[in-house]
Amino acid sequence: MPKNYQLSDFVSFKKSGKLRYELHCTPRQEADIYRWLKEQGFGLSEADERVFTFRRIGGEIMPASVISMKRNFLAFLEAAAFESNDGDEPKRSELINWFFSMPPLKQNELFRLHLKDTLSPEEMSRIQAA
Repeated sequence: MPKNYQLSDFVSFKKSGKLRYELHCTPRQEADIYRWLKEQGFGLSEADERVFTFRRIGGEIMPASVISMKRNFLAFLEAAAFESNDGDEPKRSELINWFFSMPPLKQNELFRLHLKDTLSPEEMSRIQAA
């Protein structure tokens, strides 16, 4: 994914009045969210019929959760300076309201596909021990 993001990479919107927008997330945009999370070091791995969620930061690996993924993406939405195609986009407050009303992180096949990773035995033992 590019380092300069457009809001449309993660959410679709259309005007539903003079000042309001309807926002939704397409499967492609949902996949882009998961790719972005992967770029932030998040991942999933399976062992002994269990799923482990983790995050790599600066060469270290630590347990994570879907909630920490959501919080990280929310922080990104709150702070990002999205490139605008035409300036006709929802306000940041509308974007944040959408995030809270329709959480875009689903634990579905797309989620698993884009975040799945294979951990070394050493990494797995660190995650399991934490």
